[in-house]
Amino acid sequence: MQKTYRQFLRYAGCLQGDEAFTGPKRAEIHLTNKCNLDCIACWTFSPLLRGTNQLPQVEIAWNKAERLIRDLAKGGCEEVLFVGGGEPMVHPNIMEALELVKSLGMSAFVTTNMTPVTPKRVQQLVEMGVDRVYVSLWAASPEVYDITHPNVSGEEFRKIDSILREFDRIKSERGKLKPEVIIHNVIFNRNYHEVGAMIDYAIARNVQAVQFTLAYTLPGRTDVLLMGEEQRGEVIRQLDAIPKEIYAKAGIHGAGSFLWEIDIFRSRVAGDRTVEGRYDTPLLDSLPCRIGWFFTVIRANGDVIPCCKGQLKPMGNINNESFQEIWNNSKYNTFRNK
Repeated sequence: MQKTYRQFLRYAGCLQGDEAFTGPKRAEIHLTNKCNLDCIACWTFSPLLRGTNQLPQVEIAWNKAERLIRDLAKGGCEEVLFVGGGEPMVHPNIMEALELVKSLGMSAFVTTNMTPVTPKRVQQLVEMGVDRVYVSLWAASPEVYDITHPNVSGEEFRKIDSILREFDRIKSERGKLKPEVIIHNVIFNRNYHEVGAMIDYAIARNVQAVQFTLAYTLPGRTDVLLMGEEQRGEVIRQLDAIPKEIYAKAGIHGAGSFLWEIDIFRSRVAGDRTVEGRYDTPLLDSLPCRIGWFFTVIRANGDVIPCCKGQLKPMGNINNESFQEIWNNSKYNTFRNK
């Protein structure tokens, strides 16, 4: 009942136009922008970005992170996702952060490249009931993993494989359904040929879903990773070859959700401007934006921004004031009104 009431308040805010009557439903926290990998399509650490003005290596201090999480809970936030420009699992207090989120009654999600996850951490994640682990993998073989992650070898893929097996083993032994494990694959012209193999791999590791998206590229830098027409056609052919029973396979949202948002991925691959790196443009341009009432992002430097692409629109900084103060300030309300 409380969640329903808060959702009503969010929609009431949308109708009112420039004020939030309760906190966001979902918060994305970038605990750190430090990372141990240099994924080739990454916005921050790709070797193709060398020589550009890269972000300073910072992280949110634990006392600030703890206060932030408690503020989010007070405001009725339901889901907290630890993700960001870096690797969340290298933050020294990531396990405490996940545990605090769960203790306050919110759902806890984390996105990870899986390399910092040990068998001990697998046990802890299962024991504390973390709701979902997104595994950023981008490959179905050591060879392609090596290509998409230049600073490590394909041997790292084998280590990740053993951790995925460990998740399945421990959950099975303890009769646990959580965390749901979702393999997330960013597709571009170095790994497009493995889409079918990525699905087979996800099935073999008994994860709860596999998700695909296209690489968002930076002009003059990472746009060399964009797929051409022939490569897009090959992806479509692989999608067409997926058996019907796999499309119908149960996943995180019941029947047919193992291939999570596969229809969205397909439409992006087939889009008129995909070769330019522009996805969903006509659709997005036609929709009103309500994100200022439902979602927020807190970056590693403390900036609170309204969405993933809002780096140039900081609403405030948690190092200077509380999240609740920022969420309700005049700058945020002006953004909502626009």
